[in-house]
Amino acid sequence: MIAKFDPRYRFHNRHTLKDNIIDLFEEKLEVVKLAVQRIPGKVALTSDMWTASNSSSFLSLTIHYVDSSWKLKNFLLDIIPIEVRHSGYNMANAIMEVLREFGLAEKTLALTTDNASSMITCGVFIVEELEEEFQNLDFAHYRCAAHILNLAVNKGLNLISGSVKKVRSLMSYIKSSQPVRDSLKTLCKVKGIEYLAPELDVNTRWNSTFYMLEKWKRMEPALNLLAADDPNVRRRYLDDVDRVNVDDTMVLFKPNRTCNLPPFSI
Repeated sequence: MIAKFDPRYRFHNRHTLKDNIIDLFEEKLEVVKLAVQRIPGKVALTSDMWTASNSSSFLSLTIHYVDSSWKLKNFLLDIIPIEVRHSGYNMANAIMEVLREFGLAEKTLALTTDNASSMITCGVFIVEELEEEFQNLDFAHYRCAAHILNLAVNKGLNLISGSVKKVRSLMSYIKSSQPVRDSLKTLCKVKGIEYLAPELDVNTRWNSTFYMLEKWKRMEPALNLLAADDPNVRRRYLDDVDRVNVDDTMVLFKPNRTCNLPPFSI
């Protein structure tokens, strides 16, 4: 394809490409280090563990700060491969290496993580390291409030798991069948309501169960007609107890949805 565009072009060999990529990385790294040093005042960090499909583990580190124009800024500072045991001590060492490299140990005010026991231990170690090595007495480790709320919500959903499973089964069936989706779209038009693409909840995606239940509720008049006509929908459909459970759950968990949204989207 390249030859068609320009027959004169010659590809570099893999060694040259590798060297060029490394040189470019080193160049950009110095730019980032300089930019970080110019940040006025303190900075805060957020961190989370992630495991790829091949079981490789990485620790993200994002920096947050207010610039000279009083605008809140953030960017991904590093993605750290974790090739050792995911202990709090090992993660703390990985984060401390980044802080030393970027000269942020004395400027870092806080680290926010989830509530995993390893992350809690990690925070304890970093507090000690920053205090002993850099005399940074201002640093504090915080556990993500939104994550705490999400854990509480998931625990509460266990109380109505049967009703949630029915909605999930219904949405899964509709999502998997184009003819059923087409029928639902037609019935939504008949009822004068907006058709909403079926959505399944994911345990690790915050608010996803609420959104799934919300879509069922908003399309309920059309879904009632669909259940009357389609036996596969009817056998998955909610009874009166399930409807009450879903209604009560949406009222109860709506404040949690608002709390988990970014401030600018509320």
